[in-house]
Amino acid sequence: MRLNILEWLRSKGYAYTWNVKLGGRVPDIAAFDGSRILAFEFKKRASEMNTAVGQCLSYMQEANAAYVVLPAAEARKVSGRAMALLRKNGIGLLSVGDGIKEVSAAAMSGRKNERLIEMLKPKAVADAPFMQRSEEATRKRVKEVLAEHPEGVTMLRLAGLVGVHRHTVTKYVYQMVGSGEIYQRDVGVAKLCYLKDRLAAEVKPGELMRGMKDEAAASEAKAGGGS
Repeated sequence: MRLNILEWLRSKGYAYTWNVKLGGRVPDIAAFDGSRILAFEFKKRASEMNTAVGQCLSYMQEANAAYVVLPAAEARKVSGRAMALLRKNGIGLLSVGDGIKEVSAAAMSGRKNERLIEMLKPKAVADAPFMQRSEEATRKRVKEVLAEHPEGVTMLRLAGLVGVHRHTVTKYVYQMVGSGEIYQRDVGVAKLCYLKDRLAAEVKPGELMRGMKDEAAASEAKAGGGS
């Protein structure tokens, strides 16, 4: 479902990311253009609608609109009561199947979000048309993150800190390893990335475990969100 929504957002000119908080919670996708922010909450089952509504209400404290996203087969199972709850709170419902159908429109608030959008821009995923991050800018950000973490950063955590998809950061890491800018080494089951032009600090067990726990928590959060 995520890829379908990302393609849909690209076609509408939205930039997007998935590692930011809105209203104290992290939506599965936060999308934005020059003046609006949209939040998307993915669920696998119609029975999760009450939870999704609560999450979307949190996002709407800062976002201009919020949507629940369901597989088409599950969207058809949403009860009349749940639909009324969505409409009452101005939350949209998107059905993802062969295409994307807006089952229920989201109410778009007129909240001025220019300042928050400026904060989101550096986190935009590189392939979004509204805020395409150049290859040079992405490589620069990778180096900045590694400079901030001399203890080493795993690939998944690096992607989150840079604000790009894991596949995207993997591509740049391999390029930069080849060019001699950064290097990797295996520490237990983890593959850590370092800046090559700095003396890498010895990896402390506590630091490594903290990074691994951060990744585990992020993975559990995504799984719990139905993404």
